[in-house]
Amino acid sequence: MTTATKDQPKTNGRFGLSSITQGGVQLPPRTLLYGTDGIGKTTFWSEAEDAIFVPTEDGATRLDVPQFPLCTAWDDETYNQPSVLGALRTLFAGDHKYKTVVLDSADWAQPLAAAHVVATEFNNDQAQYDAYGRGYKSLMRTWTVLLSALDHLRKHRGMAVALIAHAVVRPFHNPIGDDYDRYESNLISTQNTSLWAKTKEWCDIVLFANYAVTVKDADGPAGQAKKGKGVMHKGDGSRMCYASPAAAWDAKVRAGWSLPEKFPLDYATFQKHIREGA
Repeated sequence: MTTATKDQPKTNGRFGLSSITQGGVQLPPRTLLYGTDGIGKTTFWSEAEDAIFVPTEDGATRLDVPQFPLCTAWDDETYNQPSVLGALRTLFAGDHKYKTVVLDSADWAQPLAAAHVVATEFNNDQAQYDAYGRGYKSLMRTWTVLLSALDHLRKHRGMAVALIAHAVVRPFHNPIGDDYDRYESNLISTQNTSLWAKTKEWCDIVLFANYAVTVKDADGPAGQAKKGKGVMHKGDGSRMCYASPAAAWDAKVRAGWSLPEKFPLDYATFQKHIREGA
C-alpha cells in the first residue's frame, strides 16, 4: 500500500495516473427498433450479419434465420422451459460465430420478467405484486439483469445487440407547452417505473419505423377550417426509419455513430451508415 510522505500526496494505488486511457474504443452498437405492426422489424434484423434470434413471440419462425426455441420463461434456472436469460447464457458460454443477438421482442419479454418476479419474490401472489407498486420496483431490477447480460455479450463476445419492440400511441406530457400524443415503444412507461426510459437510456441507437405519410389539405364545408388527409406513399421508400426525435415519436443516436434523420427501412442502408459514421 502506498503511503504519503510530507512532500508526497496520498494516491490511490489501484487507479493512479497510469490508469488513464485516451478512449476511442468502440463496441458494437446497442440498437432498439420499434415501429407499427407489420412494418418489417423482424425482417430488418434478419438481414444483420450472423444474427441469432432470441424469440419471445413467433414473428421470426417464418424466416430462414438461426433462432432459439420460443422462450416461454424468463430464466431456465427457475423454470424448466426455454428462457430469455438461458439463451443469453448459452451465447456467452458457447463456441459460435454469431455476431448479432436479436431479442424479438422486448415488449413480449416484459410479461415473462413480471411473471418471474411474481413467482420468485411475491410467492405467486399477483395482489402483493400490484400493491403499492412494489412489483414494478422489482421488475426494474429484473429488467436491469437482462440489459447487463446483453452488455456481457457485447463486451466479451463482440456481439451487436438488437431489440425489437412494437409501437403504441401515448399521451406526452409536455412541460413547456400543450400536451400531445406520440409514438413510444410498448415497454412499460409510468411516472414511477419505466422500462421504456431505462432501455432507451441504455441503448446507443433508438429507431422508429413507420410508413411514410404525407398530409394533404382536404376542402371542408364553406366557412370551416380545412382538414388534413393522410396519404400513404407506395413503392420504394414507403417504409422509413427515423433516427432523430420529433413531436410524433422518440429516437436517438449516441455520439460515436452517425445516421441521417430518416432513411429507408433497409438493413443494408443502416449498416452502410453505421460503418461510414463510426
